[in-house]
Amino acid sequence: MKKLLFFLFCIPFLGITQNSHTINTVGSTFSPSSLTINVGDTVTWNNTGGYHNVNGTQSTYPNNPQGFGNGVAVDPWTFQWIFTIDGIYYYQCDPHAPGMSGVIIATFMF
Repeated sequence: MKKLLFFLFCIPFLGITQNSHTINTVGSTFSPSSLTINVGDTVTWNNTGGYHNVNGTQSTYPNNPQGFGNGVAVDPWTFQWIFTIDGIYYYQCDPHAPGMSGVIIATFMF
């Protein structure tokens, strides 16, 4: 019962701590290439030029807590993902792998 009350108490505060983060393509890199976020945060990737994608699928990265990604396309495009499970997420741009890659660390921060 105490756990349920604690959970119900925390629900209103979950929306307060959600943040948005932006990652841009810069040439054949993601900037920033490493990012630490809170679970519940939104990450937006912007293709600022070129032929890129975001591939964090579990077929490419089986140890990712969950998969995410979009298809390869020419600019401009935007892709968003809300990270709902804590863990380390690796991703890449398929046409420019392995050099164009990144990592997101999603943690619970109270």
